[in-house]
Amino acid sequence: TPGCSRCRALFPMRQLLRRDALMAASIPVAQFLVDDVEAEHERLAAAGVTFTQPPIDVGEAWIAEFDDTCGNLIQIVSVKP
Repeated sequence: TPGCSRCRALFPMRQLLRRDALMAASIPVAQFLVDDVEAEHERLAAAGVTFTQPPIDVGEAWIAEFDDTCGNLIQIVSVKP
């Protein structure tokens, strides 16, 4: 069954199936811009967040990804100056 019960209650099955396809392809459903990915990674990891991708330099930016516990990949991004 896709996602947690809270997600199933909020979203129609068609949306959850699309979300599962994104998850299977390792495509985040949301991105959040932060000032410092490494600092945010440390803060979230200390709070118990499990990262699927630790901070990585992708050229123009730093990114990291985590699972939001409902089956969604979330990406944090900091753009290099």
